[in-house]
Amino acid sequence: MLKYFFIFILLILAGTAVFLLISPAKVFQIVNQAMVLSAKLTEADPYPDIENQQPLPNPPEIIKAVYATNWSMSNNKKIKYLIDLIDTTELNAIVVDVKDYTGIVPYKNDINSVNKYNAWERRILEPNKLIKTLHDHGIYVIGRISVFQDLQLAKARPDLALISSSTSAIWQDNKGLAW
Repeated sequence: MLKYFFIFILLILAGTAVFLLISPAKVFQIVNQAMVLSAKLTEADPYPDIENQQPLPNPPEIIKAVYATNWSMSNNKKIKYLIDLIDTTELNAIVVDVKDYTGIVPYKNDINSVNKYNAWERRILEPNKLIKTLHDHGIYVIGRISVFQDLQLAKARPDLALISSSTSAIWQDNKGLAW
């Protein structure tokens, strides 16, 4: 949406330039500056998150949790369902994939190796806001990190993957996932 706004502004600038008889070089300079500004503004994160959340104090001695994939935690309807479920039962926590069995981290982050190996995909738009929402309901959040199945790392670093003794290729399980 912001991109189209800037295109509209560029058209107005170009029309004004023609009306005021500004030289083509000056028009080009104005348009170029507007394009640079547009690029800088559209680089901004479209889903700005809130500050990092602190763990809830006094965790329960007995954890009674439900598991949710990162895809589930990207769906507001599913999140509401899970919050209602936990609020109305003896459940007190939720386990969320922060790195799933494919090796994908589901949120924008600054972890060097995750970014280097292109092992992230924006599924959870605002993870800190999500955690705050869960904490506001007294729900403890437990991050699940799948460590052995990791297709992304096996692709990026085959030297770290399990190798099949019969084919000498990267070994894959029956789901096609590398370890």
